Order: sequence, then structure tokens, then C-alpha cells
Amino acid sequence: MAELTVKDLMKRYESGRARRRLWEPHWQDIAEHLIPRKATISVTNASGQERQDQRFSSEGMHSHELLAANLQGTLTSRAFRWFDIRMSAEEMWKRPIVRQWFQDVSRDMWETTNRSNFQSQSHEFYLDITGLGTGHMLEDESRQTPGEFVFTTYPIQNYVFEEDAEGRPYATCIELMFTLDQAMERFGVDNLPGKLLAEAKRTPDKQFPFLRWIMPRRIRDAATDNRQNRPWASIYISIEGEQIVEEGGYHEFPSLIARWSKNTGEQYGRGPGNTALPDMKTLDKATELGLDAWAKIIDPPLKIKDDGVVGDIDNRTGGFTVVREMNDIQPLDNGAARNLGSSEIKIEALQLSIRRAFFADQLQLPKL
Repeated sequence: MAELTVKDLMKRYESGRARRRLWEPHWQDIAEHLIPRKATISVTNASGQERQDQRFSSEGMHSHELLAANLQGTLTSRAFRWFDIRMSAEEMWKRPIVRQWFQDVSRDMWETTNRSNFQSQSHEFYLDITGLGTGHMLEDESRQTPGEFVFTTYPIQNYVFEEDAEGRPYATCIELMFTLDQAMERFGVDNLPGKLLAEAKRTPDKQFPFLRWIMPRRIRDAATDNRQNRPWASIYISIEGEQIVEEGGYHEFPSLIARWSKNTGEQYGRGPGNTALPDMKTLDKATELGLDAWAKIIDPPLKIKDDGVVGDIDNRTGGFTVVREMNDIQPLDNGAARNLGSSEIKIEALQLSIRRAFFADQLQLPKL
């Protein structure tokens, strides 16, 4: 791609990353309450590390998963064909043989989609768009099985994108990590920079960062139909060594980047997770305080008359405590039992508000 150098593309990526960084604390906050396994946006956790030990309610998680599952089941179900293709030329479309050809192609596309990993990746896409407000799923052709599809939904912290004059996403840069073996399999050893190969010899298991730009190709030979002259460029860059390791292309923009709702002048979207966040935070705290009150009712603090107990207090089941008089040790009435009822009412109101934010009150069948 002669019109842009590697330094230009890396600078363009850094610019997008700076814009994204302003959103990351907010996404992290939503993910911690809604999708704890995705809560690695602005913090780093070890693989397998517990990520929801601070959560006291799963109401938001359940409602969110219900909305994502319903969208997947109604919009892109595996059970029925949810798309069709046709011609815009009405005269041609009236011919039965043309209609039949398009029907056959539509069926083949649907069957190929169902053979792929579309269902698992589309679920992640629906989770992102309903929770974080923005989702990105890439459709590509399998390198191992040509003619088959491969879909990838990327974490929101692993990509940036740009909009055209009408606010539609038209370019994206995806951050990838490959080990030496993966990079050699993907790009070939001859295309990798010497700096990366030298570093890999010292640390064979190290993962190296790569960038993948997918963007309009401004300079191309339209008469030549190869990957280097298609309307959309696909460029892999090794950050280690700042070198292009692969250049290809597409006839159409292969990334589906969607926003649930979008403010004018903003690039990223906002979703139901943004709406439900205050209630989820309040519910977590209310549930924590309710559990504390519950513990005080079950195992209440004690009030003890000075020098009224002989020896130590035995709190074990069936334990014995010696007192001078029967009233010298009693449970302390701290009001926890009286306040627990009103706390449960407030918790139920918060749960209902969260369910409404994710339309769960409309998606679930009423209880009989």
C-alpha cells in the first residue's frame, strides 16, 4: 500500500488508541458488574484468575445474557434462514431461473455460515453490543479450509476504528498477539523482521504484538483482480521491527462494527449496560449490607454485664457459658431484623429496574 508507510499506519493507530483510552475506565466499570470475564479492559488479570469475587448479585449478568441470547435466537438463529439475496433489476428478477439461482445461493451461504463458528462468535458480539454499547465481528475465509467462513469477535480493548463522512465505520485496526510459531505459520519465516526472530531465539514462548489494518485502498489497479488491488486493503504489521509482514485485500469491508446507540459527535456507542450500571452498583451494595444484617440476626452481637460471665463465652453449637445471673448475657438488639424487611423491598425494586433496562421483563414469560 504505497500511499501509507508503516510509520503512518502506526501513528494512525496510536491516535485511535488515544481516543479509545477515554472510554476504557467506563467500559471496565460496566464489565466488572456485567461481564466479569471480560473485565480486562484497563486492568490486567492472569488467565483463570477469579474476576467476580466483589460481586454480591448476579441479576445484571442474568438479564444481560437473556437479552443477548434472545437477539441471537431471533435475529441470527441457527434454526432458520434469516437472510435472503435478490437482484435490484426488477426485469431480471421476474425470471424464475434467476430467482431460483439466488435462492440456491442464499441457502448455500446460510449452510456455510452454520458450519462455521458464527454462533459462538455472534453470541460474544451480542454481549458486547448490549453491555458495552459497541461490538466488532470480523468475517474472513478459512486458510485451512478455503471456501469456509471464520468469524472473530474482538475484545473492545483490542481494536480501534474510523468513520467515514456519514458516520459509518469504514476502517479498523486490530491488535493481535502471536508467538514465533504462530507468526511463522501465518506469515512465513521469510516475511518476519530479523529483530523479531532474534528476540524469539532468546524467549521462544514470548508473544509478539502485531497490528492489522483493514481500510479503503486509495491507490490500486482496478483492472487487476488480486488481493493487492482489491478495494479494501488488509495489512499486517509487526510492531517489533516496524515491518509489513503481509498485505492482502477484500472486495467489501469485512468487519461488522455496530453501536447500540450513539451520541452525535461520539465514535463509540452506549448500550443497556450503561443504563443499568447505577442500579447494578446500588444493588451490589444493598445486597452486601443485607447479607451483613442477615449475619447479625443469625449470630447477633452480645451485651454482657461487667463481670457477669465466668470464664470465656462459648459460641459453639451446644456450647456452655457460665454466668453469675441469667440476665448477665443477652443478644444486643441492633435493629437488623426490623430493617431487613425494608431492605428486601428496595432490593426487589432494583432488580426490577435492572431487568427492565435489559428488557428481561418483556422477554421472559410471566409466571403462572
